[in-house]
Amino acid sequence: CTVFDAWPQPGGVRLYGIPSFKMGKEILQDKLDYLRRIGIEFVCNTWIGRDLTIDDLSARGFHAVFVGTGAGVGGRMRIPGEELEGVHQATEFLVRGNLKPEQLPAKMREPLEIGRHVIVVGGGDTSMDCVRTAVRLGAETVTCMYRRTESEQTGREEERRHAREEGVQF
Repeated sequence: CTVFDAWPQPGGVRLYGIPSFKMGKEILQDKLDYLRRIGIEFVCNTWIGRDLTIDDLSARGFHAVFVGTGAGVGGRMRIPGEELEGVHQATEFLVRGNLKPEQLPAKMREPLEIGRHVIVVGGGDTSMDCVRTAVRLGAETVTCMYRRTESEQTGREEERRHAREEGVQF
């Protein structure tokens, strides 16, 4: 089995989406080491559809192909200002805010400039990952804004409690 990955390192959301303060990367590394030991090969920096096509894979002797595109594109709010400098989608913010530059594609290696005051719009667990990442990136104040009451937030109460303990305002 060969896994082609568009990212510089294998691991998908466990590497690129879950901050280290929630899950140590050594857990992922142990799993990847195991997969390599049982014969799985990882080919990184390879985008299926751009670098290789399904036909290319077939021509190389692969008998079956599973395409798992992941969840790398976040939802947009479709509001004015969303495209302004300093406004980030959660996925890119978490990736750039939680990994070393060498783990990222070249186009994402520039450090995040977040400023002193950060607002995260949303109420789920990904939003809590973003507020806690902003704290770690040195923001003086971090505020989570949600359109409903706290009891209606989609994320886990435990995640909000951890964010509050780290100084996040709601």
